[in-house]
This record gives sequence, C-alpha cells and structure tokens, in this order.
Amino acid sequence: MLTRTFYVGIIRYGGEVYQASHPCFIGKSLFVKVQQQIHYKDRHHCNRANHDFKLTGLIKCKECGAGITAEQHTKHYKRTKRKATYIYYRCTKKAGPCHQPYISKNNLVSQLTKSIHDVALPPSWTIKWRSWLKRDEAKAKKKVCFSISKQKQELETIDQKLDTLLDLHLDQGIDSRGYKKKKNQLFNKKLKTQDKITKIKTNGSHWLEPFNQFIKDAIIASKTCLPAGTVARKENMDSNLKQIAQSVGSNFFLQDKKLIINYKKPFASLRVTACTRAKNPEISESLLCVTPRGIEPRFVG
Repeated sequence: MLTRTFYVGIIRYGGEVYQASHPCFIGKSLFVKVQQQIHYKDRHHCNRANHDFKLTGLIKCKECGAGITAEQHTKHYKRTKRKATYIYYRCTKKAGPCHQPYISKNNLVSQLTKSIHDVALPPSWTIKWRSWLKRDEAKAKKKVCFSISKQKQELETIDQKLDTLLDLHLDQGIDSRGYKKKKNQLFNKKLKTQDKITKIKTNGSHWLEPFNQFIKDAIIASKTCLPAGTVARKENMDSNLKQIAQSVGSNFFLQDKKLIINYKKPFASLRVTACTRAKNPEISESLLCVTPRGIEPRFVG
C-alpha cells in the first residue's frame, strides 16, 4: 500500500500517468516521505547485506539497550580522484529513540584490542602458570586414584559380606526374612559406593579444566592482540577479536563512543593486575603473579 501511487490518486496505465477520480487515501507529501524512508532503508539494508561486519552481535547500546549495527560509506575525493571506504558502528535504535553517536570501526577495534590486551597473560607468567597447572593436575590425579582405590576396597568388603551372608543363609544360620533384610542393606551400600566412584571419576579434578581454558584464552589474547593503542592490521582479525572478546567478557556496551566491558571473573583479576602494573611500573611482574594470602578463602567454591 505504501509503495503504490493508486492510494494518492494517481493511476499508471500503458506507460502513462492519469489523475484518478477516487479520493486519495493518504496525502502526497506523506507518500513522498514514506518513499524516501523506504529507499533509505533498502539502500542501507543492501549495503549491510553485501558486507560481513564481524563485530555486530557483540555489543549493545548502553543508553537504550538495543544492538549495535554497522554501515559502510564510500567518500569520493574529486581533487585526488580517489575514493575511501569507511565503516561505522551505531545503535540500531530498535528499542526506541536514542542519542548515541556513530563510532568508526578503527576507533572501536582499537578500544576492543586494548581491552583484550589489558587481560592478556604476561609472557613472564606463562611458564609459571603452566608449571603450576601440571603440578596441580598431577596432585589431582593422584588424589583421584587414591580415592577410587579406597572405594574399590570398600566394594570388595561388601562383596565378601554378601558371600558370607549367602553361605550363612544356605547353612540355615539365618532365616529368609533376616537374610533379605541384611542383603538389601548391603546391596544399597554397594550401589552408593559405586555411585561415589563414578562421581570421583567425573568430578575429581573438574575445577582444573576451567583453569586450563582460562590460561589458554589469556595466552591467546596476548598472542593475537596488538600492542595497546594500535589498530588491527588485517581484516580477518575482527573475527579473532570478537571470539577472544567473548572469551574474556560477558557484556559489552557502547556509550559516548566509549567501549565498556564487564570482564568474566578470572579476567577481571588480570585487569586489576594490568592497572597495577601501569600505575606502578617499578613493581616486578613476578610479585604480581600471585596475590598475597589474606582473609579470603583459599579456594573459590
């Protein structure tokens, strides 16, 4: 309806335009404005459809909560006869009116790169942390083996009791009622012991895998990201930035052209350490590698 001239009193027939006798459904000025808006949306939709903007879907607008989309614009310079292509990210405004400005891709990538760089694992820590991980893995494996061995001994004891109980019943040393009652008790105890073994195998060192993944992500961040304040050199680095960003952060927002990140818990600690290093460069990284013991619990539950 909003694209047909019939509704503004104009009929097209045989390649010619005629004034219709029926009344207009909408005003001509409104119709023109609608066509301009449709043309604008179609143009920008096609513009976005022909490009793969890697950072879309990652960030939300801090003001209205809507998503952040991207647009590509080409500027022609008559004097030098050249053209330049620029990519801008902006709020979709799908949640309502929003006053947040555009931000250039280079600016956004630079901020995202720096944010990831701030939680990258310092090179001097990598060897130490990997060594600690291997040490803890060995300790956990030893502890798991010991616990499983202990439970298996318990199973053997239960099986021996079941055999003894059966012999006693066959020798008529215990009646059927007493035999069944005791057998059920031992059988339930056996099931619980088997369940304990399964849980130990599954969860005995389950906390090490998240820690291992944390170290891997932090190392990848240090290798993939460029030094703080620089812009990515390759187009395909946008995908890497997005993937790493999703590993280190949980919520990303844009406000007044500033990127705001809520870091995940382990990376938030690295962020604090990075700030400490920046403010106190004289402090050795080795001293910051492990925080001093305080009143906090030794292990996080």
